[in-house]
Amino acid sequence: MVNLTEDGNYTTHETFYCSLGIIGAQEGIFLSTLNILISITTFLGNSLIILALQKVSSVHSSSKLLLRCLAYTDLCVGLILQPLYITYLLSPENSKYCYYFEPITYVVAAVFCGVSLSTLTAISVDRLLALLLGLRYRHVVTLRRVQVLVVLLWLYNGATAMTYLYNDILTIAIVCTGLLLCLLTSTFCYTNIYIVLHHHQTHVQEHHDDDQEDPNKVKTHINIERYKKMVSSAIWLQMTLVVCYLPFGIATMVVYLSETYPPSLALVWELTLSLLTFNSSLNPILYCWKVRGVRQAVKETIRKLPWPVELIVPWA
Repeated sequence: MVNLTEDGNYTTHETFYCSLGIIGAQEGIFLSTLNILISITTFLGNSLIILALQKVSSVHSSSKLLLRCLAYTDLCVGLILQPLYITYLLSPENSKYCYYFEPITYVVAAVFCGVSLSTLTAISVDRLLALLLGLRYRHVVTLRRVQVLVVLLWLYNGATAMTYLYNDILTIAIVCTGLLLCLLTSTFCYTNIYIVLHHHQTHVQEHHDDDQEDPNKVKTHINIERYKKMVSSAIWLQMTLVVCYLPFGIATMVVYLSETYPPSLALVWELTLSLLTFNSSLNPILYCWKVRGVRQAVKETIRKLPWPVELIVPWA
């Protein structure tokens, strides 16, 4: 499977993945420790979010399904992907364990990270449709249709991940193309959301005196303000996604376009992969921070746990 020829401190593409020695033992221990911490925080954070979402009734069922799909996917990152990746990092270089865990790790990573990315993009589209469709939103974006979409996302990313076993270059091409399309789609959605909300806000300010006399306009103004908070939460999720995913995409392109790989490039690539999985640990924090209903539900859930939460979570 792998050609183990090496040249000094550099390694060829065929030996890049399982030649962990090129980044040094200390770097490998650091990466393993870092990912252990990420795994713990990811599992605990998303477990709380999943429990909290069951108590939240202020979010539409289709939107809640997308949030729940994202939380479960992030939970799988901490529960399945991270332990596999840690085992792979701790495997002796050029050992059979490395060659065994290497394809499994990257296939699982392609599935879960791909679904997470796709779901965040779907959330941005969902928010744009909710704004543009108004009352027709609940009739167009039904729970059944979102369920079908979620299944398709899992099937697509699963099929993409399996191509890694046959042609890793093809997988990287598909992943990078998908990453670009998702980022462009999300950018388009949030740009249009900002334009529409800005137009509504300007309109409301121009008719501020009439709003005080017309209850319907006051209600519309309140709904817009509430929606702006929801969009702000989604934008924070998207910004975090870009910060976590873009470095990995750039590093991956550099790796596959390069003919030799110095230890510095190998270390950067592994660090960006850890940063990518760190996104799954950040998402629960953003839920609690930006979504009031979820934050309150998380507080109630923590208070019911059998330990002094005041010492662990000051805001609980």
